[in-house]
Order: sequence, then C-alpha cells, then structure tokens
Amino acid sequence: MMRDHNNAASFHSSTQVCVFPMSTLAFAGSLSHLPLARPSLFCRTSTTLQRRPRAVQRQCPQSIRAHLVRANEPHDNSILESFAEKIRGEWDGYEGNFDSGTGAPEAVPDYYIPDQFVEWGIVPLGFESTHSVIVRGTKLYRKFFRVLPSVSLFADHVDLEEDFQQLDIAAEAGAHVFPDGSFATGPEKVCIKRESLLDKWPMAEMCLHDPREDVRNALHVKLKFDFEKRELVDSLRAVVEKWSCVYCDGANIEGSSGFVKGWVSDDPSHPSALAGSWKAVSAGDEQIVDRAAPQSVPSKHLFLPNGIDVAVLEGDGVHVQVGWLVDEATRVVMRRSFGQDGSVVSSQRIVEHRV
Repeated sequence: MMRDHNNAASFHSSTQVCVFPMSTLAFAGSLSHLPLARPSLFCRTSTTLQRRPRAVQRQCPQSIRAHLVRANEPHDNSILESFAEKIRGEWDGYEGNFDSGTGAPEAVPDYYIPDQFVEWGIVPLGFESTHSVIVRGTKLYRKFFRVLPSVSLFADHVDLEEDFQQLDIAAEAGAHVFPDGSFATGPEKVCIKRESLLDKWPMAEMCLHDPREDVRNALHVKLKFDFEKRELVDSLRAVVEKWSCVYCDGANIEGSSGFVKGWVSDDPSHPSALAGSWKAVSAGDEQIVDRAAPQSVPSKHLFLPNGIDVAVLEGDGVHVQVGWLVDEATRVVMRRSFGQDGSVVSSQRIVEHRV
C-alpha cells in the first residue's frame, strides 16, 4: 500500500505498481510523447525498480522579480514563458513530513522500512527525491520520484515511488504562476466549515524559488488548514530542491539506499531570526517591515528546519503564508489569500532584504 502524498480536491488519482526490466530503461530519456493534459489535474503513482546514472549539474542565473496574481486574472504569456524557463529541468531534493501542531518531523511510515533498517535501529525521517518538471503550452507536467529505503548489494540500485501530476495553468482559476518559477495552486474555492468527516480540509501547495542571483534552489510546501479556526491541520509536506540538470524526463537518478540524513533532521528555525528591519518588495511596491524578537513562538505560526516558517494569518479573510529564510539577510514569502466565502482572492510573492 502506498501513501498518496499529493491528493487534492482537484486531482484524479490512480495507483499502479510495476517493475521495469533493465532493458527498457535505456529509452526512459526519449519519452517525449507525454499525453496531453485534460482540463483538470490528475495524479498517478507507481513504484519502479531501476538503474540510472548520475545526472550532470549545470547552473544558470535566476531573476529576483516579485509579483502579485489575483484570482480570475487573465494569464500573461510573457510571465508564463519566463515561468516555464525557470522551472524546467531536473531537481534533486529531500522531502519530509511535519506535524502541523508541533512542527516535529514525522518518521517514514513502517510499510516503507526494510526489516534490516529495524534491526539496525535506523529511523529515516524523509526521502531523497528527484523532480522532473516541464511546461508545454499552458500545461505544467511534473514527475516526482521518491527514493525508497532499501538494502542492496548493488551501488547503482534504486527503488522509486513515482507521482505524476499535470496542471492546465490557463484552465485552473486557482493556479497562479510567477516569472521566477514560483507558483501557488489549489482549489479555486475551499470549504469554510466542515459539516462532516467527508468534507475535505482546505489545502494549498506553494513553490518558492530562491531569489538570490546565480542560485537555483526551490522549496515546495503542501499544507491543509482549518478555515474556521484559522490553523494548520494534518501533516505538512515540504521538499527542498536544487536544480540538477536540463530536463530529461527523469532519466537520470542517482543510485542510493534511500537513507540520507537531509535537512529534515536539523534543528528548527527560531522566530528571532526574523527580528529587525526588512525591506519588503512585492509587485513593484517597497515598504520597511520592523519585527520585534518574540519571547516565544507565536501561535498558529510553525517554524521548521532550513529557515522555513508556515502560518495562517487572520484579517480580511484568511491568509496562508510560507516563508523561507535563504540566508541571514534574504527571505522570500508566498501568501495565498482567501475571501470570507472561501474563494481564492490572490497569491502574492514577497522578497525581503534585511536593512
């Protein structure tokens, strides 16, 4: 049984389990005939066992532009083209799940763990990953490969779980993209009050790209929240990635045991790191933000390792926010705003520099 890490109200999901013979893998990089997207999103998951060579890393500069996207705004072709250029490629990363109440990392479920890991006392807290991303027309295609814990005598052996997603950016009113490669997506309208257990929690997925020049790092956060209580619920998923090479449809994945201590096991961030004066830039506007060092962690504000913080803010509606302190003087924020009726109002990307 496999977890569905990416299930959402607007996804159609199916599960497949298959084993590819080694002779078929040489053609993995030539699969350029991906099926065309349907108007809605869907997710397909499969598990594969295969050998793949290590990718070659390349680097290129990245824009630090900030932007604001309002709901029902027509898509700007120039923004879409820039977004497609920045997000395209193979991204190597590390994925972890966190308790939405405490921020503590959650151990990998038992059904993923080999018996040998249990005997050795090894408790993985996350997964190594490779994310293969491309935009064709207005459709975003994503293959997420999760490296599973395994025990093998072969150095180039790798066990994978694969999630496939496609999103029609033009057709989905809840999808907002930015010229630096960042995006925010989720249902156009969320449930404001759960009447029964069958009602889904409101969700949002936000991707932030590192705003520094000549750095190609990305953060993906997928979360659920209680609209009525203005708080995070369930588990929160976060992936920190680095651009690895040009797009190859996931053909190059490094062999691994599936157990590497990634950023998930580091100490959590502290709100004092955000104290001081910051210049916030968004949609061409600048303002100075002064933050006092809090005596304790604010309620409804979660601080995770690697400079990540997640919050549900009140105001005119509900604002779900993900922040990423990429260095001592630079922070990037994605804020997704909902009206009182649960409709998405806007998604805003903000870049902050310490002054």
